[in-house]
Amino acid sequence: MRFPGAQVIAIDDQLNDLQGIVSALQSTGVGVLPFHYKGSRSIRRCHPGVRIVFSDIGLIASAGPPIQQHRAVAAVLDTVLVEENGPWLLIAWTAAPNQVPDLHNVLLDSLGARAPIKSIPLSKNNFLDARGKFKIKEIAIAINTEVSTDPVVGAIFDLEIRAASAARDISRSIADLASHGQSNNGGPTIADVLKALSKAVDGGEPRPENVFQAVAPAFGDRLVRKVIRSSERQLWSEAFGCATTATLNDDQKAELNTSLHLDPSGSAGERGALSRVPIDLHSVLQRLIGCELTTLIHQHFLKADKTKKSLVQSWKLDNPNSNTSQQPIDEDLFDLFAHACRWWLLEVVPACDVSNQKRGMRRALVCLGVPHFLGNQDSAGDHVVKLPTLKLDGELIGLYATAKVTLSPPPRQIGKIKPLGRLRDQLLDGVMQHVANSQSRLGWTSF
Repeated sequence: MRFPGAQVIAIDDQLNDLQGIVSALQSTGVGVLPFHYKGSRSIRRCHPGVRIVFSDIGLIASAGPPIQQHRAVAAVLDTVLVEENGPWLLIAWTAAPNQVPDLHNVLLDSLGARAPIKSIPLSKNNFLDARGKFKIKEIAIAINTEVSTDPVVGAIFDLEIRAASAARDISRSIADLASHGQSNNGGPTIADVLKALSKAVDGGEPRPENVFQAVAPAFGDRLVRKVIRSSERQLWSEAFGCATTATLNDDQKAELNTSLHLDPSGSAGERGALSRVPIDLHSVLQRLIGCELTTLIHQHFLKADKTKKSLVQSWKLDNPNSNTSQQPIDEDLFDLFAHACRWWLLEVVPACDVSNQKRGMRRALVCLGVPHFLGNQDSAGDHVVKLPTLKLDGELIGLYATAKVTLSPPPRQIGKIKPLGRLRDQLLDGVMQHVANSQSRLGWTSF
């Protein structure tokens, strides 16, 4: 099992026990940051990237129930781990291995997303010789054995290591290009190469965002196409084999879509920015397009017959004891549907304008957001594209975008709306291709 270097920390209140685990790790070439715990002043916040934590359960002397010790460990990790940190794995270096499942549950409750995905015990008492000295080699073997028995944790480690390796390959290529140039009568330096990468994106002043944008396709290709060794294939096969028959529920699928496709750091006017139009600005949007928003739903977004079926089904579920004669009329059903829907704007300024920093050339697709509980709808034509269900403002939303309703530029009141995030390029490019294929001209309002 490969440990990712300096991403390992060890915590213990007994110096001898701490030195035992640190020596074992270092004997296998693993860098470790040790904390000899003597109270809150002896620990500090670590940099992001901690992936493995070795910790004694009994960090504080207590005659109380074990849960007090578990909460103490949680409090220590709450201080040590930064907001966006892992770790993926906690190894409880303890004389009470039977308490580790309870410790893991406390960490889940206390740390939330920062809790380890796996906690495993390593019993101290099994690694002491007759003189009370730790058996360093046996500890190192046990660590590797324990970690390698969980292929899911191993797959997560492998994914992260491969991503880091792909990034290192790109950086090495940049450095090699510069070093080759320097050896040839004063060729480009690394700074020259970085500047050239930035200028290749937009030709303007060099910016770090441009460099990242330039290397992103190469990074993705290296990550995907890097050779997968037979040992890795076996590891991943075992990890996939751990999957249960259970599938992700709708809420989990939406959260997965959101984490993959929505960058929460999007800003107003940025390509891909996704903004919800507040109700008090609906009248502004209506004036721009020249008609009631409700009339757009089945004129340019959805098929009315499918909407009606989903509404009737939803009404029957909510009113199981009612008969058909009590069913609301179609007009009332469609009014309820329109009231439940939300209106969104998706910034779709062409990439060429973004690269030339034409921030004023803003264009936005008008999108219809249909709550997930109303069911999947049929689009009104090829000009409509449905985005994956996302979790927006805590609600599962199916977004429908149409090439027939675009704004250029959005009015000032709407243009200032703070986006919920930015649709990442992979999904945004797919939407744009669909829109382009509809042969509608972006930047013109159709009304």
